[in-house]
Amino acid sequence: LPGEYPIHIAQGSMENTMPTFEEAVLTITKAPLVIMCGDYEREQGQPNPEFNLIYSGFKLKETADVLTTKPTVTCDANEESAPGEYPIGIYGATSDRYDIRYVSGILTVKEPSGIREVVSTQRPTNVYTATGVLVRRQATTLEGLPKGIYVVNGRKVIVNELLFDGKQYHIDFEDFERKIIENDVKLFILCSPHNPVGRVWTKDELERMAEICLRHDVFVVADEIHEDFVYQGNKHIVFASLSEDVANNCAICTAPSKTFNLAALHNANIFISNTQTRRAFKQELNAEGFSQSNIMGLVACQAAYLHGAEWLDQLVDYLEGNVTLMRETFRTKMPQIQLVEPEGTYLPWVNFSKLGLGMKELERFIVDRAKLWLDGGAIFGAGGAGFQRFNIAVPRATLRQALAQLEDAIRQIS
Repeated sequence: LPGEYPIHIAQGSMENTMPTFEEAVLTITKAPLVIMCGDYEREQGQPNPEFNLIYSGFKLKETADVLTTKPTVTCDANEESAPGEYPIGIYGATSDRYDIRYVSGILTVKEPSGIREVVSTQRPTNVYTATGVLVRRQATTLEGLPKGIYVVNGRKVIVNELLFDGKQYHIDFEDFERKIIENDVKLFILCSPHNPVGRVWTKDELERMAEICLRHDVFVVADEIHEDFVYQGNKHIVFASLSEDVANNCAICTAPSKTFNLAALHNANIFISNTQTRRAFKQELNAEGFSQSNIMGLVACQAAYLHGAEWLDQLVDYLEGNVTLMRETFRTKMPQIQLVEPEGTYLPWVNFSKLGLGMKELERFIVDRAKLWLDGGAIFGAGGAGFQRFNIAVPRATLRQALAQLEDAIRQIS
């Protein structure tokens, strides 16, 4: 039926590249059926192994006198293709009653408007061919989203990359506001303190982001789950505390799960000051079937917040000791490895770029040589290339062993 239908673009096993659609064009071809090499001949939703694209989740209504065909996706690119631009075609036979357009990941089928009707003299059918370009490129931007992130709700994700000055990360405010304006952004997800780079945002930084969001009517969801892990000289500022206007334009997300290791009890806290927004959120929560927390999670959360302060203070002191151990070990024994000084969180961000290893080479080095299981920076986006994320919420003896294994592995390749 006329309407909008989601199209999913699957990346398959491409680990170093990402596909994006650009400059989709609608054309009309006078032909009863388009047959190209690589025709889509499998059941709907199953990928053609020759290509890195699939159709799923849509059907086109056809009249009885129209030859029914399955959607066809053609592209010369495959998993081994070098970065570059490759032509693609999306084909589907339908009646001349519909205007089919593919724009920004959405297939729209609607009554024709301003397009020429073409009727084949051989069969009463039109074939609409949406053509464009499949761009295969190295994962240097997040325009098409990194591997592992899939958007299934029809929303477009816009990424504001942080700026790394060689020592610390900063917000690119000009890029932040420009992308909000250019893409009509209406929701911003703020990570504060930031995971994985470990920044604890200052009041000035938060106020500047808040001003931009208020000016352009952008609602803020502040993920503050790491708020309890802030090291000396830094202070976490709750985003909603900036002003009443800011509080009415945001949702604050926290949980006892990180701080007290209670993730398995599935309990989290969402603070929404705006009555209308809070009511809408509750309605959605009820519709999803998550309206009630389990009693054990509630009791554990209450116990942790009422009686866990002394333990938490000791924990943060211990974690600072682990950070000191990492810093001094890298400085004295592995100077080619850079610790990005964490202001908060227990997940230090470490720069391995000076080893000169590619993404896959670095992963193999960490796992096969150092015998460590870290989080590769690439899973956090294009800016994470060459980085690894550690978890130092472990006994100091475990951290010492991990650092010793890393030192030995570096010695082997030096």
